[in-house]
Amino acid sequence: MKGGLDGKVVTRAFVELLDSGQVLAMRYKYWLNMPGSTPNNGTIETVYLLRRANSSTTTCINGNRLSGGGARFRETILPYLTERPDLIELVEKRKVALDHLSGIVRALNTGQPYTLAVPYYN
Repeated sequence: MKGGLDGKVVTRAFVELLDSGQVLAMRYKYWLNMPGSTPNNGTIETVYLLRRANSSTTTCINGNRLSGGGARFRETILPYLTERPDLIELVEKRKVALDHLSGIVRALNTGQPYTLAVPYYN
């Protein structure tokens, strides 16, 4: 996965399903030990993944909380939103970012308008 997992390939993992329908949104958390660190002082990293229901290809959503609505986020998510000009506009105008991913996918899957909400951090 480019942009996530520190260049490592994960062939099997448990991921949290955030939303499902025509697009599945998932979250994968993993422990990242920094060079020279002990096992107890690494950090927990989070990777967000998208997959179309009729596909086996999973896409890593690039971005971080500092630049969560940046160019990498936009170029990765826009292909999933082709049928929703309202969601495309929100992404292109940087009204939404990585922290809003679950709500964006929920709006896409339900056909409902996206309601801009304060992101939930956990």
